[in-house]
Amino acid sequence: MQNFPVLIVKLPVTFEIVAVAFSLGFVLALLIATARIKRIPVLDQILTVFISFERGTPLLVQMLVVYYALPIVLKAFFGIDSRRWEKIIFVDLALILNQGVFLGEIFRGAILSIPKGQREAAIACGFSEFDAFVKVVLPQAVRIALPSTALTLIGLFQETSLVFMIGVIDIIGRGERAWSDDRAQP
Repeated sequence: MQNFPVLIVKLPVTFEIVAVAFSLGFVLALLIATARIKRIPVLDQILTVFISFERGTPLLVQMLVVYYALPIVLKAFFGIDSRRWEKIIFVDLALILNQGVFLGEIFRGAILSIPKGQREAAIACGFSEFDAFVKVVLPQAVRIALPSTALTLIGLFQETSLVFMIGVIDIIGRGERAWSDDRAQP
């Protein structure tokens, strides 16, 4: 209980990480889901490999790849020096990519689960392709995707416990420090 005031100071950092990663990951997910549903030839193959990597590796490995490999790639190909960037930028980027992939697959599955006959019936009733999607398919897909999306958001809060491995001190990192300080005292 004595460490609570020390921990609560870092709570905004955790909320900032979650808000940035989830909101930008949501936008990325919409793009990924759309591209995968449309099956754009080269992009679909690139996304398949990227999704396989993101879903098949632990988040800590993804964070370390973004933290250590991205600066090398940026320097080599674009001449951008990212050594002075804040560590939280790399953490956010890794979590955005991770959330984008997982939410994108949730959205894609939810949209594809709606029978094609519903869209076709809406078009037969005079709806445009866009209106049929927005007014008929999307509301049903949202209802299907909502539980998994909420679980992904909850999981994101848990995944922020890894950010202190990169050097970003959030509530978990501060708790780790407070716990090790308490153990060090006789």
